[in-house]
Amino acid sequence: MFNRNFIVFLNKIKLIIMLVVIVLLVISVIVLSLLLAKSEKKSVQTALKVEETTETTPFYEEPDFELLFNTNDDAKVFFHDYSLGEVWIPLLKDVPLCPYKDENYKTENGLKYYYENGELKSVAGIDVSSHQKNINWEKVKAAGIDFAMIRAGYTGYQTGDSFIDSNFKKNIEGALDAGLDVGVYFFSQAITVEEAMREAKMTLDAIKNYKITYPVVFDWEVIYDDEARTDGMSVNMLTNVTIAFCETIKAAGYTPMVYANRKHAYLKLDLTKLKNYDFWLAEYNDTTAYRYNYQMWQYSCTGQIDGIEGDVDLNISFVDYGKRYRKAHGEDEVIG
Repeated sequence: MFNRNFIVFLNKIKLIIMLVVIVLLVISVIVLSLLLAKSEKKSVQTALKVEETTETTPFYEEPDFELLFNTNDDAKVFFHDYSLGEVWIPLLKDVPLCPYKDENYKTENGLKYYYENGELKSVAGIDVSSHQKNINWEKVKAAGIDFAMIRAGYTGYQTGDSFIDSNFKKNIEGALDAGLDVGVYFFSQAITVEEAMREAKMTLDAIKNYKITYPVVFDWEVIYDDEARTDGMSVNMLTNVTIAFCETIKAAGYTPMVYANRKHAYLKLDLTKLKNYDFWLAEYNDTTAYRYNYQMWQYSCTGQIDGIEGDVDLNISFVDYGKRYRKAHGEDEVIG
């Protein structure tokens, strides 16, 4: 009797559980349906809202590229870097700009000349050192060369020791005897103001017995192919040693000048502190891209001149320093 009643009781429990499960399933289906319907309605409303927004106020406005990127190139200095390609730096407003026009250059007998309104405004020159060996200066003069920049000396880039160029005496005397105007340059590797002054005084001692009508030039160059004591030279210190050399030369009564290529001038010198010195640009092209003023331009390192065996550097000077010198000393009149 007991077992039968218990079995009846279990069956009732099973029935109740099944009913509860069924009810829960029905409720779950209803809730899920409501949620899906609500989500679909929200998606439709969002889509309609985006569509409405797109029609009235675009969420993305196309930029005005001309406005964004049409920059003022006149305020920039562009140049080429071997690792980065084209780069630029701001234009220095208080440094005099280059006044020369590309169309005014003419090449005659392998030499560059500059004309304004049909009038010649330049003189032709070369620069030499012991690398040119024996030079027939009479032939150089006959080839149309008016002036020569002669290396007076140099400083070793590893030792820091300074020397007079082994062909200096022979070159300067040969050029002067042939009737050329002469200037000199010193290849510097100075790393202090004291060293630069020492180089300047060595140069002055070397030229004291000669008639120097062209500038006395500070030629400091970066050594790319080997380790040098000048590696890592700061802009401030290099500018200071440049000033020290030039001021020592100026105090002795000569015209100081700074020699550099375009990249060196832009990145290694503070040109705002050097603008009162004449500048000798090295750039081997048909025309120059240097933005600032210069008085001499070394435009080739592979020139061929009668009287010199092998290559020689060719130069054009926009200032006739020889005539200026003779005018100042009552020997001649400056023309142009």
